[in-house]
Amino acid sequence: MKIRFSSFLLAALIFLALPVMVFFFGTVKFPVALVCSAVLGVSVFFAYKESLSSDPEITVSPASCIIIFAVSLVWVFFCGVSEYSWTTADHPYRAAILNDLIEYDWPVIYSLPDGQAAFAYYYAFWAVPAALGKIFGLGLARVVLLLQTSLGIWLTVIGLSFFRKKYTPYILAMVILFSTFDYIPLPLLDILHLYDGPFEGWNNALNIHCNTFQVMNVFNQSVPGWLIVSLMLNFKNGKQVGLMGGLMFCYSPWAVFGMIPFALYKLFPKVSDILTFRNIAFPGCALLVLTSYFTLGNSMTSCFTYEKYDNFALYLLSLLCFAVFEAGIWILLLYPRKKTAISYLGITRNFILVCIVLPLVYLTLYDLGGLANDLLLRGSMVPMFILTPLAAIKLEEIIASIKKAGSIGLPNAGKLLLYFITCLTPFMLLLASVTGTIQIYTTTGFDTNPDRYEIGSFGSLTGEKYEAYYDTIPVSFEYEDSFFFKYLSK
Repeated sequence: MKIRFSSFLLAALIFLALPVMVFFFGTVKFPVALVCSAVLGVSVFFAYKESLSSDPEITVSPASCIIIFAVSLVWVFFCGVSEYSWTTADHPYRAAILNDLIEYDWPVIYSLPDGQAAFAYYYAFWAVPAALGKIFGLGLARVVLLLQTSLGIWLTVIGLSFFRKKYTPYILAMVILFSTFDYIPLPLLDILHLYDGPFEGWNNALNIHCNTFQVMNVFNQSVPGWLIVSLMLNFKNGKQVGLMGGLMFCYSPWAVFGMIPFALYKLFPKVSDILTFRNIAFPGCALLVLTSYFTLGNSMTSCFTYEKYDNFALYLLSLLCFAVFEAGIWILLLYPRKKTAISYLGITRNFILVCIVLPLVYLTLYDLGGLANDLLLRGSMVPMFILTPLAAIKLEEIIASIKKAGSIGLPNAGKLLLYFITCLTPFMLLLASVTGTIQIYTTTGFDTNPDRYEIGSFGSLTGEKYEAYYDTIPVSFEYEDSFFFKYLSK
C-alpha cells in the first residue's frame, strides 16, 4: 500500500488541529474561537497545498499498518491511558481532568474549600473525548481517548517512516523502547546505598524520562509533540515552522523551549520563509489567547538548577552525569560519519549540535515548573525524540552489518549491549504495568484501575484530600483579574 506524504500530512494536521479548535470553541468567546480556528484551518490548507508540489510516497503493507496500530494500542493501554491498566502517580490527575471536562462547563471553575478557582492547564488533547463525553458519557470518552492516543502513535511512526524513506519495524521498536542509560549508574548507586527510588530519578533535578514513561505520565503532551517533531523532520523548508510551534504551544508550552533551535535551523537556509501566513498568524493567535491562561496556577516554582543542590560541586557532578548518561552516550553513538544512512538523510554534525546538544545544554541551567523540573523534563521532549529515529536507523545498520559479516564482532556486540541497557527502563516499566494490571483484574474483579478514583474530581476534594493535593492541583484562585478571564474566556 502506497502512502503519499500529502495524505499523511493532511491526516496529521487534522489530528493536531481538531482538538485545538474544539478547545477554542469550548473555552473562549465565539468570535475569538472563530478567528483562531479559521486562521488554523487556513494554515493547514496552505501547508497541505504546498505538500502537493513535492509529494513523495512510501510503501507500507496493510499488515504492517494493522500491526503498528495494534502494537501502539497495546502499548498505550499498558501505559495507563484512560486508566484501564496499572498506572503511575500522574493518572489520578489525568482521570480527574477528563471527568471534570465532561462534568463542568468550559472553562472549568471549581468551588474549593479556599474559594472559587479556575482549572488552568493545557488540556487540548482531551478536548475531543471530553466533548463526546458530554453527549455519550465518560465511558465512551475513555475509549475515544485510548484510540486517539494510539492513532497519534501510528501517525508518528508513519511520519518517521517518511523521514527514513521507508517503514522498518526498528522505528516502531525504538519509539517504544528509546530511553537513556539509567541502568549504568543505578547499580553503583544501589551498592553504595545512595539511591533506591524510581529508575529515572537518580540524578536529582537533572533527568530525562524515556518515551514509555512520557506516555505513562504526560501522553497529552508527548504524543502530539512527537508527531510535530516527525513532521518537522520531513519539512524541506521553514514555511511551516510557525504553525508547528503554535500547535506545540497549545499542547505542551514547555516543549517549545526545546524546539527553538530546531525551528531556527529549519528557517536559517532561507530567512524569507519566516514571512508566511503559517509562520505568523496562528502562532500569534495561540500566544495571544493562551499565554495568560497557561501562566495561571498555584504550583509554579523557579530557581537556577544549582540552587537545588547542597553545594556547587554536587551540581557539577550531577551535570556531568547528565551529560554522559542522559544524552552523551547516544550522541556519540549516533554522531554522523561517512557513508551512514543518517548522513544521507541530511542529519549533519551541525544538526546534532544545534538541534539536540544546544537545547539540552541551556535546559539544564534553570529549574522551572511544578514539583519536578518541567522545563527540562518537557523541554527535552523535542531534542530527545529527534534521537529516536536516529537510534532506529543506527540499529538497522548494526543488524545489517552483522548479517553481511555473518558474525557479530566485538564493536557490534558493544553497540547492541548499549541498546540492551537503554531498553531496560521501558521494559521494566511495562513489566510492572502488565503484572500490576493482571493483579488488578484478577484480585479485585474490577474492570478498571481503582486508584483512578483517588481524586475523582478536583471539584470534590474536601478535607484531608484537599490539603494533601493542594500544591499539585492545576488551578488558579486569582483568575478573575487575569487578561484571559477578563477579555477572552466564555
